[in-house]
Amino acid sequence: MQARLEGLSRVNPQHGRHGSLEVAIDGDWRVLDDSEEPVVQGFERLLRAHDPDLIVSEWGDSTLFPGLLRQAPKNHIELSLNREKSPVERSRARSYMSYGRVLFKESATTLRGRLHVDTQNSFIADECELDGLWELARVTKLPVQYCARTTTGTGISYMQMELAYRDGTLIPEQKAEPESPKHPDELLRADRGGLVFPPRLGFFANVGELDFVSEFPSIMARFNVSPETVNCPCCPDAPRIPELG
Repeated sequence: MQARLEGLSRVNPQHGRHGSLEVAIDGDWRVLDDSEEPVVQGFERLLRAHDPDLIVSEWGDSTLFPGLLRQAPKNHIELSLNREKSPVERSRARSYMSYGRVLFKESATTLRGRLHVDTQNSFIADECELDGLWELARVTKLPVQYCARTTTGTGISYMQMELAYRDGTLIPEQKAEPESPKHPDELLRADRGGLVFPPRLGFFANVGELDFVSEFPSIMARFNVSPETVNCPCCPDAPRIPELG
């Protein structure tokens, strides 16, 4: 099943008016409005008739499903978004720091017994479609609905933890290592991983190339450079970054 609000795609419906609810079953689109029956009643009728394993929505997390869940008790309808007899799980929206910027993470509506993927709240599903999401869930071992709404960096962290678990290494129960705030000047000195020097224009002979990215693992292993070893009390004589201490 696909679900979206009429006339919207990239425009956040929370920032203005939006149209009727459009629902498709295997590509067959229909419009639900209040002309014949309440929208939530029509949506519930389609849910029970087709019982989809997967619901792909646009703005389902922030607008579509919260609106239906508010309408259901007003119309005395039990909305069977879950296949199980349990409340629909709603996580809170939150803000967080990343690379010196404050980012916003929208709330999430996850279902039990079927999957819900909101393409407007999922980088991987929006950019790589469902095939990319299935592949990311496969390599990270994360539940599909959580995997759709997390960052690729979090997915990589879980791949590292899964490898550590297989090697018998102690790992944290929850990944929670927030980045400490940095002054812009300190951030510029500390995080230069994306810095690329533009080459001189022209033609040159006997040019050599050093791919520093491929050296990262051996540098980390040789000099014990890793996030958990920075300023750790057990390595007081570890080399320091001159500009940062």
